[in-house]
Amino acid sequence: SERLRALEQRYDGLVFKDVRTRLLDFLRRYVELFGSERDAEGAVPNHLRQEDIAQLIGSTRQTVTATLRQLEREGLVCYSRQRIRLG
Repeated sequence: SERLRALEQRYDGLVFKDVRTRLLDFLRRYVELFGSERDAEGAVPNHLRQEDIAQLIGSTRQTVTATLRQLEREGLVCYSRQRIRLG
């Protein structure tokens, strides 16, 4: 039943949220999950490629890359191959 609820929430997110919102939601959950591994600047290790993130949020790598760049320009995210930090 817990798995079904999680699947239902994921489906709702894919249907009703835009890529930017899905990406931010994913990054928030990811940082929360790996929060115990934060460094002095508040960043967590990045274990995923942009292609992996795209598949997880139902997008393309190109769209994820462009959206991450926009979020970085806005100061909301600091993303690299090694680390992720939310601004």
